[in-house]
Amino acid sequence: FIPLAVAAMAHILDECTTFVMRRRREKRSKKLETIKMTEEDIHALDGNVTGIKNGEVGILEYVEFMLKAMDKADDHLFKELHKQFDKLDANTDGVLTKKDIERRVEIHLLELTNSPTADM
Repeated sequence: FIPLAVAAMAHILDECTTFVMRRRREKRSKKLETIKMTEEDIHALDGNVTGIKNGEVGILEYVEFMLKAMDKADDHLFKELHKQFDKLDANTDGVLTKKDIERRVEIHLLELTNSPTADM
């Protein structure tokens, strides 16, 4: 009897969880549909990420706009992510390559070996 009750309860919990998750997903989808970009948004976003004002909004600018509009991220988070990217981009060409990452690892290892606690 107990194993059957446990299995039944697990099934009920699974169904409830699935229902709640589906409702949340539908709610997010509906919210996405209500977010509209205006001409002012396009002008404000143009060059917001790339620094190039060309009358176009790229995917990165669009994603940032949507994440902010959905209250999933804020300017502070994006500034921190851009700073982190710039730190990794050793040759400052705006693209991360294997060399950039290797260089960052070398710098990090040098910092570790030169730190005062490395001698202990």
